[in-house]
Amino acid sequence: MSITDKYIKQYGGTPPMPGSSAAMADEKYGREESQSYALPDDFKSYGEYGVQYDSTNPEASQEARADNQGYVDIIGKGLANIGVSVLKNVAEAPAYLATIATSPLVGIGTAMSGGNGWEAMGTYVFNNKYLETVQGIKDSIDENVLKIYVPPSVQEGGLWDKFTSMQNMVSQGSEMMGFVLSMYVPGAVVGKLGWGTKLVAGLNAAEAVVS
Repeated sequence: MSITDKYIKQYGGTPPMPGSSAAMADEKYGREESQSYALPDDFKSYGEYGVQYDSTNPEASQEARADNQGYVDIIGKGLANIGVSVLKNVAEAPAYLATIATSPLVGIGTAMSGGNGWEAMGTYVFNNKYLETVQGIKDSIDENVLKIYVPPSVQEGGLWDKFTSMQNMVSQGSEMMGFVLSMYVPGAVVGKLGWGTKLVAGLNAAEAVVS
């Protein structure tokens, strides 16, 4: 048995042909069918939830994995996700502090050169590398640590299916709650330092000069 086949069996999968190479599988099953044996990136998680991954019916395996994720696991990860979401938004505050203060220069300079000052200022403040890095860390935690598996039937279902699914409600609700609890941070920074009025006044003045 090959190392790949052993790995597949270790985590609950079924090797397509014991001891076979990819070329032998292609020859026996045809290229298109043999490709269905490719393992998903989250293959290991199926075994963790007691599911034997079926490469011929991955959707059924996804349903079984979601069904086997217990309520305690789901609720625990949902609560943890609220905390991570809050921390993520708080961690973004330094970027807002650093960029909001200097964004009038970016906006005014862009407007003076004939560009869209508002767009340039928005990009500078909200789409900088620091924020992208923080979001990347949050996405990695969501996927590798706090993953809540929503059944495909719910993802593809109607509003009622989503509303009555505990997995979906906890997954979406925890994100929303974390955002609500922390959304005041950027606004509080702008309001507390009185930058909001200055930004609007400066940019409007620049655009008035250009026009």
